[in-house]
This record gives sequence, C-alpha cells and structure tokens, in this order.
Amino acid sequence: MTPAVVADLLDVRVAAAETLLEQLVDASLIEEQTSTREGHESGYRVPALFQAAVRQLVEPWDVPQARPVGPSTSPLREPADV
Repeated sequence: MTPAVVADLLDVRVAAAETLLEQLVDASLIEEQTSTREGHESGYRVPALFQAAVRQLVEPWDVPQARPVGPSTSPLREPADV
C-alpha cells in the first residue's frame, strides 16, 4: 500500500496518511517496503506473521465477505442522508 492509496481510503491528505503509516512502522505493525523493480513506487506492507495473527483472531467470528472500500464507501465516513 502507498500513502496515496491509504489517503484515498481514509479520505485524508497524503501527508496525514504518511504520518499514520510512519506511526504504524514505529509500532512495528507494518513495514516500509522499497521497490526493487522499475516503475513501482515504494510503499508499506503488513508482515505475514501479523496477518496470520489477525486472521486467527478474526476467524472465530466468521466475518462475512468484506465489501469494496473506496473514497465513497470508507467505513470512516458518515452515511449520506437519504
């Protein structure tokens, strides 16, 4: 994930997303990943061990399939008045 993608998902500025991502790196929850292939920008990734731990915590709850999340469907946004 890149700061731009996170900013879009959270509907915040890229600078705010970068700050959040760096805080998660400092807490060892995600890792900074630099690209080794041309044309790919650097970003962040969730370590496999952390992903596995989260899956084990979530599986007992039988979580339904997640719906696509984007700027207009971000769970952090207030629902629109109907």
